[in-house]
Amino acid sequence: MKQYFYSIVLLFFIVGYAQAEPVRIMLLGDSITYDDAYIDHLSGTAPRPASIRNGYRNDLWYLLNDAGYWVDFVGSRVAGSDIIPGFDPDNEGYPGETSDDIANKVYAKLVQNPADIILLYIGANDWSDSVTGINRILNNIDSYERDYL
Repeated sequence: MKQYFYSIVLLFFIVGYAQAEPVRIMLLGDSITYDDAYIDHLSGTAPRPASIRNGYRNDLWYLLNDAGYWVDFVGSRVAGSDIIPGFDPDNEGYPGETSDDIANKVYAKLVQNPADIILLYIGANDWSDSVTGINRILNNIDSYERDYL
């Protein structure tokens, strides 16, 4: 799954983004995007601080940079700022939120943090009925594109 995911991302770059400025990528999703794990919710254990949470985001950052791409992860949330070697910790990951919850905020988040590419990793919190929420997310992204691009 990871390999396939990264291949899609790299395809976007190969197809023709000029590198005059960084490509802004919004990593949008739920706990997998933010890095909220089972261990963070065990009774008697302290949740890991946001500064060491990274999920797939740091690996993606390293792969893109090692391949020579200039990227800027955008978002209103920061998680992974203490990871070494450093990577861009900005994201829009929301642990525990459903697709509908994220659909309600995606337009405003794009206005605040414009993105050239949106990587959507969603549905783990409402897998049985996430189609409606995902359609709303995509419709809100389309509305943002019509209004701002």
